[in-house]
Amino acid sequence: WAALGATVAEQGGSLRVIPYIGDQMPGHLSTEYIEQLSGNLKDRDFFICGPPAMMQELRKQLKDKGIAGTSIHTEEFGMA
Repeated sequence: WAALGATVAEQGGSLRVIPYIGDQMPGHLSTEYIEQLSGNLKDRDFFICGPPAMMQELRKQLKDKGIAGTSIHTEEFGMA
């Protein structure tokens, strides 16, 4: 993530990392939670990493908010 942040910064942008540890926080990660921390979601790119079910749900929520699929980037993994 640090390398991605440096690349984004070099291009004149900014990167905000929002860690969400499900065992320590109520409910599930949602676009409402992200909006509370970051404001308007329009005209942003999203980089999401997590379990497949969480990623699918968050992708759906972002698309429902009008975020283009090309602005949603994911890195999926599964727990062994």
